[in-house]
Amino acid sequence: MAIERRRVPGTMALVDKVRIAGTSVIVYRAWEPSALRSTPSGGHTTLTYLAEHEVPAGMHAGWYGDVARRGLPPDLAALPAYSDERYTRVTEWQRGQQECAYAMITTAYPEAAAGARRWGEIEARDA
Repeated sequence: MAIERRRVPGTMALVDKVRIAGTSVIVYRAWEPSALRSTPSGGHTTLTYLAEHEVPAGMHAGWYGDVARRGLPPDLAALPAYSDERYTRVTEWQRGQQECAYAMITTAYPEAAAGARRWGEIEARDA
């Protein structure tokens, strides 16, 4: 598995381009600086630690969260569990987070735009 990583221009976000070994599959995923634990502003449900040698120049080592997997904001988290309103509003909010991730991915890697979009990642194949 080979990983290429680019910074999203004008942000502190990163996009990974992961080539799956032995296949023609490439998976793109957007990351942004995060904290190890959730904060009142949400945090992330999927985290990774990137060391100094793993981030582009001008960026810092630390915890990065998957853009499409941000923790729920307090107003959504407070909705009654299993309610129709919570389901509808959380699903809509999650789609917005996924669209944000897709926009970051295609900004960093324009060639990813034609790939299949799933759960905040884009999957493509080499020609």
